[in-house]
Amino acid sequence: QNLPSLTATANPTMVCSGSNVFLNALSIAATATTGTVGTGSLTTTGEPNPYYTTFWGNKNQYLIRAADMVASGYTTGNITSLGLYLISSSTTLPLTNFNISMGTTTLTAMPAVWQSGLTSVYNNPSYTLIPAAVNTHSFTTPFYWDGVSNLLIETCFNNSAWNGSQSIYYTTTPYVSGL
Repeated sequence: QNLPSLTATANPTMVCSGSNVFLNALSIAATATTGTVGTGSLTTTGEPNPYYTTFWGNKNQYLIRAADMVASGYTTGNITSLGLYLISSSTTLPLTNFNISMGTTTLTAMPAVWQSGLTSVYNNPSYTLIPAAVNTHSFTTPFYWDGVSNLLIETCFNNSAWNGSQSIYYTTTPYVSGL
């Protein structure tokens, strides 16, 4: 959970065993951080792509290193949404049961196997893509990030048909970051 910072002072400042002390606390509200991880300087209509509808369904996992989160201005606390910029879309299909799950890991590169133990933070029974815009997915369950662990993000959906393609931005990493 995202807790506010507290500053406490005691009155009196010296305490003897058995005497009372009164604490005055000042709460400093936590501030929300919005930022972009990566440069997003390249484009693709292929995989990995969270909105890829050339198949009936799609599942991807992404690794984001803690150092990249910190460099983008993020700190310990709740992550409450994920925004993904969709450049263009030629599909007419909504994404059926579009789900986002998250977890933390010590992995520094994605292995060639799906990672388990992630927590579902977002589900939409029928998500309609919004081209030329950030598609913001507000979580039904905030995800607490400890500020030091690497993040795993999984997206998946399962349609009853396929069509079209979606163009997204991405960033090349010096390690395997997507599956």
